[in-house]
Amino acid sequence: MRIPKLNDARISEEIGGMLVSCLILKELRPESDDVIQNLKTMHLTLLLEQDIILRLYKLSDERKGTLSFNHISQHCSRSVVERRKDRALRPKLNNFRKLTKELREHRHSYIGHLQADDDRFHLAPLVNLYDTVREAIEIWDLLIGEKGTYSLNGELDLRIAVFGNGQ
Repeated sequence: MRIPKLNDARISEEIGGMLVSCLILKELRPESDDVIQNLKTMHLTLLLEQDIILRLYKLSDERKGTLSFNHISQHCSRSVVERRKDRALRPKLNNFRKLTKELREHRHSYIGHLQADDDRFHLAPLVNLYDTVREAIEIWDLLIGEKGTYSLNGELDLRIAVFGNGQ
């Protein structure tokens, strides 16, 4: 198995993709008098939510061989600096695991699989996706030891566009 590396750009790409989906989702409002336009907006909202859920699910995956926060944190070097960082990281990973638990169940029962004996109505998860995305970004910042940069063409800072200057 390949040992995950902290400089793996794929994690940053996943986070950047989530931020783009969050930004578009934040701007969508079904306010038209046109029923078809409202239907398109509602469907796009659902697709963006599912995109965010799948990306968060990937980062919380605990199976062997996955590139996830859990596996990256387990393979980090154990220097003194890393152990100090670990004290800040563990509570965030535990919180992220808790936040993504409902998302995993939603992903399994609605996005990933159709269960023959499942007659529940599939509503969007109750977890605030923005809080979970913010937690994922903060975990990645801790893992790489700096505040990650996510921008479009170097002009639009996606983190600020989604969460404001407080993030």
